[in-house]
Amino acid sequence: MFLCDIGGGSTEVVIGSNDEEMLARSFKLGAVRLTDRFFSTETLHPSAVGSCKAFVRSTLMVIQPDIAELGYDIAVASSGTAETVARIIHAQTGESQPKTMNRFEFTRIQVSETVKALAACTTVDERQKKFGIDKSRAQIILAGAIILEAICDVYGIGTLVFSDYALREGVLIDSLRRRGLGPQSSEHDPAMHSVRQLAERCDDRLEHSENVARLACQLFDQLQKTLQLEPETRKLLEAAALLANVGVVISHSKHHLHSYYVIRNSELVGLSDREIELIAQIARYHRKGEPKLDHAPFAALNDSDKHLVRSLAGILRVCVGLDRTHDGRVKKVQVKHTDSEVVIEFSCAKKFDTELNEYSANERKALLSDVLHSRVKFVSSKS
Repeated sequence: MFLCDIGGGSTEVVIGSNDEEMLARSFKLGAVRLTDRFFSTETLHPSAVGSCKAFVRSTLMVIQPDIAELGYDIAVASSGTAETVARIIHAQTGESQPKTMNRFEFTRIQVSETVKALAACTTVDERQKKFGIDKSRAQIILAGAIILEAICDVYGIGTLVFSDYALREGVLIDSLRRRGLGPQSSEHDPAMHSVRQLAERCDDRLEHSENVARLACQLFDQLQKTLQLEPETRKLLEAAALLANVGVVISHSKHHLHSYYVIRNSELVGLSDREIELIAQIARYHRKGEPKLDHAPFAALNDSDKHLVRSLAGILRVCVGLDRTHDGRVKKVQVKHTDSEVVIEFSCAKKFDTELNEYSANERKALLSDVLHSRVKFVSSKS
């Protein structure tokens, strides 16, 4: 993984794999430092941009051979400069600004176009008005964007992912780990950790939600290809299952609607704005009405995401039914396909009655049947 953090006085570049640091370099290339050197006049000098670009590229070239040799699979950018550039790029889509830019992807070409647009503004006031940014950021964003553009060009980066975590969070986490207080495993998933924290704070029946999440993931694994879903969307289903009932913190009545509001307005670390919206919608449709085009948030999704929400909500709804007794008695689900229907066999210990669970799952199967384009049948078995 390649990471860059552009600060006011310096820029940090790191290549790492899991917890191993393979390359780390700090350059005296900060947005404030370069603004003072190249863009200190009230009106932009005609040669300032070219001079700044040449200086930045020559400085970054020192480690270009090392980066080329090490390689990386993903490039991540953090800091206020990267976020501002990402927001400028996103604004070009005409879509409303997301609550978070975390994990927003943008390309080298888009960064270069942003630099050109910023450089076309001859004064800070013009830059501020055109891009809707505050004056302090408008003063330094051109220099910061030039650094980001040079990083892409010199190190051959085609696409960047923005992270709202930056150097200070990394230092804090590292300090905690050294004292045995922070997450120690390289497999720690900050997104799911954040999801679980929200569930623990708001859900009064967390064990039920965990049972539903377990069954939903089992069902997803067996229906993923049939539904033509990407494997990574499994995490969205798991998160939605764990958070489906957080709305009870507001009211038990219509809690599925409140769950959407709580999820959408919570700071879930490690998730993009799109992912948070999808999780919120999947959770919102875990009961009562199905997704409809007269529901504005659902109607705003593209066709692919509409299918994703319908499919995952369909899975979630039946799994809520399978744990209708809220005691985790259904341990396993097994999918079997026939010419005329999809049979979902669920098993539990012999001592348990499953009539209520089966009835509840059947009551909730319409959406799943619709997205599968097939009849759905539930069959219980004893172990």
